Parts: sequence; C-alpha cells; structure tokens
Amino acid sequence: MSTEDREDGRPDPDALLAQVQLEEQTCQRGRFKVFFGAAPGVGKTYAMLRYGQQEMAKGVDVLVGIVETHQRSETQALADALPVLPRMHIPYKNVVLEEFDLDAALARRPSLLLLDELAHSNAPGSRHKKRWQDLEELLDAGLSVATTVNVQHLESVHEVVRQITGVQV
Repeated sequence: MSTEDREDGRPDPDALLAQVQLEEQTCQRGRFKVFFGAAPGVGKTYAMLRYGQQEMAKGVDVLVGIVETHQRSETQALADALPVLPRMHIPYKNVVLEEFDLDAALARRPSLLLLDELAHSNAPGSRHKKRWQDLEELLDAGLSVATTVNVQHLESVHEVVRQITGVQV
C-alpha cells in the first residue's frame, strides 16, 4: 500500500501506521529469562529445560542453543526431548573446542533459545569473548532467550562468596 494513496497527495494515515507497526515488529528486542542459582548443581539447567518443554507444548518454537548436562541423566533426558542446535567446532592449540554457534542461532531464529551458563567464557576465535555478549546480540536481533547463572558469577558478590566458601571465582 502506498503512503500517498489520498487524492490530495498527502500520505494515507492508515498506510503510515501499518508501516510503523511493521518496523516496530522487526526491531523488537527479545525477552530474557534467567534461571538463577545459589550454587552449581541446584537445578538451574534442569528448570530451564523444563521451561523449554512447557513452552514447546504451548506451540512455541524452542531451540537448545547450548546446554551442559554435566552427565546428569535426568537433565540429559530433558535436553534430548528438545531440538538442539549443532555446536560450532573451534580448533584451539591441540584440541577442538565445542561452542555455541551464534550465527546458526541467528539464522534459525527460534522463538525461544535456551542458552546455558551465561557467565561462560567463549573459546578464542569466537565473535565475542563472553557468552553474555552473545546473549546481547541475540536479544538485539529479537530472539527471546532463557539462560542460567550462579550467584558467584555476579561481580558485585565475588568477595562475599569468597568469604563464605573460601573459593575465589
């Protein structure tokens, strides 16, 4: 529809509104959900995968971007029930590292992407140094993301965690 459909040469207000609404839809930032835990092993990844299954049951296009099951069979079973994005292989020194494939996720454009371990440092050669930077790019592209994070990975509480646990993060 042309924005100058009126006989007097002025733009059609309905056409202008439709154009603005279309631009807003294509520029909309994705939604962000965090599964937050007090320590490793408390069930964040499990809860995130359960959430993904619940959303998929509602008809949402869910994709596991990356998940670390840590050989927990119950968590692996949940992950196996969801579509999974193949990992990117990055040669580094004498090994090949498996990482989240940001470009493949952006190309696939799921409605909800599950991205485990937000505080993860990406392998050398990745576009971003940290996974949270991958997350920012995904959200900016309009993808909604669910992720996991432990309290000790928040910079503002490093010292408190060290005092309580004796572990420097």
